[in-house]
Amino acid sequence: MEKTGNREHHYCMTRIILPKVIFSDAVENFVAAIHRDGRDVISNIWDSFADKLPENEIISSEEIDVFVDDLEKGVVLTTIKLPTPIQRNETYYIGLVKPKCSENYRCFSLEYSVNPMNGEVGTMLTERSQDSRANHGPGPAPNKKLFVKAVSNLVVSRKSPVSFIKDLFKT
Repeated sequence: MEKTGNREHHYCMTRIILPKVIFSDAVENFVAAIHRDGRDVISNIWDSFADKLPENEIISSEEIDVFVDDLEKGVVLTTIKLPTPIQRNETYYIGLVKPKCSENYRCFSLEYSVNPMNGEVGTMLTERSQDSRANHGPGPAPNKKLFVKAVSNLVVSRKSPVSFIKDLFKT
């Protein structure tokens, strides 16, 4: 069922649908539901969106998974594993974390990336907010444990991003 041409399903889910929930007043309920029902929450959203697409554009939710890890005392990272990306800027993982002394969640992602200078494939560690995207530089290999470690390093050490882009077009 996977198609390598039109990847709108992946893009819409990771850039529009999930961010609308993540950056809404419902984020606490969303995270609680993920902790309670795991992958079912995300795969149901993914599959519901797929119902509106032509069959040849649907990307299976089979690879979706959810993990919960303690970064430090009182700080929990909720990681959503998405279907394997195959195009630039598609997302391997989304991580939601509420740092100590903060009322807001931070949203990190590990994206498939291609170096424009030499065509080398890698990853990029990014952070999204409601109206911006921060680039934390090259990311680790697409591995859940390495993603958790990279996010933990940013959250616990409070490192600043390499670059910061204000969204020109709100989603």
